[in-house]
Order: sequence, then C-alpha cells, then structure tokens
Amino acid sequence: MLLCDICLFQPIEIYVDDEAKLKLRGLVQQYIKLSELEKDRKLNDLLDALDFKKVLIFVKSVNKAVQLSNLLVECKFPSMCIHSAMSREERHVFCQSVPIDDEK
Repeated sequence: MLLCDICLFQPIEIYVDDEAKLKLRGLVQQYIKLSELEKDRKLNDLLDALDFKKVLIFVKSVNKAVQLSNLLVECKFPSMCIHSAMSREERHVFCQSVPIDDEK
C-alpha cells in the first residue's frame, strides 16, 4: 500500500506516457538556491504571504522533517509531520487525523 492510499481520500492513479503532458495548468514551481538557514526563513516568509489551504513539504531526512515541523509550530503555523521512522500503524492513524475540510 502506498502513502497516498493511506493519506488521500479516494486517490486516483494517472499514468502519463509523455513527459510533456506532465505540466499542470495553474501550478507554478519556482526554484532559488539558498542555504539551509535561508530556506527556513524563506519558507516562513512564503507561508505568511501566500493564501493556501494545505501545503505538503517534502524533505530529505526524518531529522529535517521533525526540525521543520517544530519550526513551523514555533512560527504559529499548524504542522503535522509524517516520516519513514513512524510505523505503518502510526502513519495510518496520522493520516486519518488530517482534516479533509477546506480550511486554511
């Protein structure tokens, strides 16, 4: 079972045969090279400035996931952290606790 099967409500798999078709209308990705300390500050600035309902942030390691989640809570952003060091049951309980409503 994949993480999306556990966390998402009625997930759908889509297979794309051509990479050119992977572009999503309305989705904009930006890249800027920053140091680790600058990344945390920039993320905080972006979350303050942007209007969003939910944000998923992917990081390289469990330690970074926990550190970033703690930082977001300190900055008064609601944050939940799921990572590979959690058991499958813990991840399942976590995903069941995530609200599905449209609140920010």
